[in-house]
Amino acid sequence: MKRPGFRNRRIVALLGAGLLLCPSATTAKEPYNVLLIIADDLNSRIAPLGDPQAITPHLTRLAGRSVTYRNCSSQYAFCAPSRGSFLTGLYPWNLGVHAAGGNRANGENIVPGRPRMSQYFQSQGYWTGSYGKVEHYERSERWDELIPRTTGIDGSPRSIQSFTGHKGISGDTSFVIYEDGDPASFTDGLTATGALGAMEKCLERNERFFVAAGFFMPHTPWLVPSSIADLHDPRDFVLPESPPGSYDNAYWPPYAYTYGKASDTRPYLTEAELRSLFHAYYSAVTLMDHSLGRLLDFADSRNLWDNTVIAFVSDNGFSLMEHRHLYAKRNYSREAIHVPMMIHHPGMRSEGRFCDRQVGLIDLMPTLFELAGVDPYPRHLDGQSLAPLQENPDMEWETPALSCLTYPNNSEPRFRIGQVGQWKLVEGPFSASYRRVMNHDADPYEHFGSFPNNITPADLRSLEEGVAEIPFRENVFYVDKPDLGQTDRDEDGLPDEVEIDLLPLGFHPFEDNRTQLRSLSNSAVELKSVLEGVTLTFPALRAEPRYFRPWHTYPLSLQRSPDLSTWEGMPGNFRLDSSGAIQWLDQSGTILDKAFYRLRIQP
Repeated sequence: MKRPGFRNRRIVALLGAGLLLCPSATTAKEPYNVLLIIADDLNSRIAPLGDPQAITPHLTRLAGRSVTYRNCSSQYAFCAPSRGSFLTGLYPWNLGVHAAGGNRANGENIVPGRPRMSQYFQSQGYWTGSYGKVEHYERSERWDELIPRTTGIDGSPRSIQSFTGHKGISGDTSFVIYEDGDPASFTDGLTATGALGAMEKCLERNERFFVAAGFFMPHTPWLVPSSIADLHDPRDFVLPESPPGSYDNAYWPPYAYTYGKASDTRPYLTEAELRSLFHAYYSAVTLMDHSLGRLLDFADSRNLWDNTVIAFVSDNGFSLMEHRHLYAKRNYSREAIHVPMMIHHPGMRSEGRFCDRQVGLIDLMPTLFELAGVDPYPRHLDGQSLAPLQENPDMEWETPALSCLTYPNNSEPRFRIGQVGQWKLVEGPFSASYRRVMNHDADPYEHFGSFPNNITPADLRSLEEGVAEIPFRENVFYVDKPDLGQTDRDEDGLPDEVEIDLLPLGFHPFEDNRTQLRSLSNSAVELKSVLEGVTLTFPALRAEPRYFRPWHTYPLSLQRSPDLSTWEGMPGNFRLDSSGAIQWLDQSGTILDKAFYRLRIQP
């Protein structure tokens, strides 16, 4: 029955504060266990990704039970922002984190009310355990058990080498080989032991678990037993090539290098030293792989493949003197940004397959939640679930993967990077006026990046639109650690955490939204009588349909008053109309002769 008097009625919207909770969807099946394995500084130099020099039999073994993603990008090629990103489900630039250290911003400061990956699994009835290096900023209250990384060595030093003092090199580059050392007694072996014990206890108690094993290798320093190091002969390594002309500033300019080019006057590594550097890195990778093998042995013996989602990733890659002297991370090369990702889930029909679609670590959190079968995460996530690719790795998937880099003491993005298909777009430093395109089909090692480099107009437009989400402006990142709960980068009166949850509605934590707020507070509400009740539509507040999720908790609520003095909350969540404007359905059943409505945003 129609309700007279509402079809053309317009009422002024008021702005205030409040929070609306949205019920989560439920799944019918019993949720699965989850084992997350994280390597540190592991690039694509592994056997499953086609490197014949790598000795990684257990990664190959895991690839045989998983979908292996051959084009996965880290959103920031550095430990702290990368882990902060994929363990909260937010891009580093939305989170505002880009550096490491006790005086630096971290997710604990910026989104204190947001459940991390471990906390959400806890809320779903999981026992959670962290072993080794998982979170960069560890918090025991986010886990049922947290055993941080413990440095372990065994045996006596046989040889000690360091590569410090050479062109491009930074940080601790110690390479120590220990005679007669037991791999299980080294750092990653201790991590594996802790994770194995935790899973065994959970299985004995019939308790669902989320266990994260954070391996430290191949992060420096490279401490390895001789039984691992002796598997590699430094004489056999194929070293990076530098084709004629590829070192020219037109392709690899000085600003691409941490210490520049001519300004870094230290000597190059000799060929023998470079072979030793490769020996150090590849040995560390093999040591990590050995510890991974112990976890896979346990998965075999306890048949975890049928009841556990198992994922393997690295936080970022690592450059090994490609382009003559590009070293470590925090650069925009493929070696630093490209990372392995392998995911197994029970009942999958795509074991052993490879996926060449462009994905990112940002997609890990929604993927694990969906594959595990838990309730949908109720807050905004920047990534998207890869569950469809787990079923069909060849399906169409054209979403660009985005990455960003800057200086440790700078709040403005220095480089922004987008990748999709064969193309990679790099813009910067600090301006879209400087840009280059890499064609991974014609030039997989990125020797000759230029612009436009024959990129198709459609792909260029897609990448330009993608990287535009990362503005070249100050205050995108925090430089120093803000006070807890006092994070408002754009100083518009709305905390970062609120604006992050309002991202699908056009708000941003680093862009002043006061104009949008004023427009909203003075806009009209359109009401219409429908069969179920009354719809209230806010034309000035629109959401991007592809990012909107009806089960998310958005920091908005609607209230109604007959006299502007007493207010009652309207139950239910908002939805989108056909134009993308947010809309409530008033099903209270009570019709007032005069009514005022106000939309409230949580302060």
